[in-house]
Amino acid sequence: MTHTAKGTFRIRMKPAEEPSPSLGRMTFDKTWEGGLDGESLGEMLSVGDPSSGAAAYTVLEVFTGTLGGRRGRFAFHQYGTMRRVRPA
Repeated sequence: MTHTAKGTFRIRMKPAEEPSPSLGRMTFDKTWEGGLDGESLGEMLSVGDPSSGAAAYTVLEVFTGTLGGRRGRFAFHQYGTMRRVRPA
């Protein structure tokens, strides 16, 4: 069985202490409206090499609110990578 929730969110990000020039760290809070209604707090770590265009990030986020009429709390884990693509 598949369920889908649609909605929007507003995010407020702020830089946290960066342990090194190539490692980024941000904290954030979100306000969710729609099928997912509530608030979340999270932290993002990113690393990159501007000369090669390679980068990666990971995010941990905890949501508190309502989904499908049920109130509760759960966590998100997001991650991604990128690489520079040179035009042919």
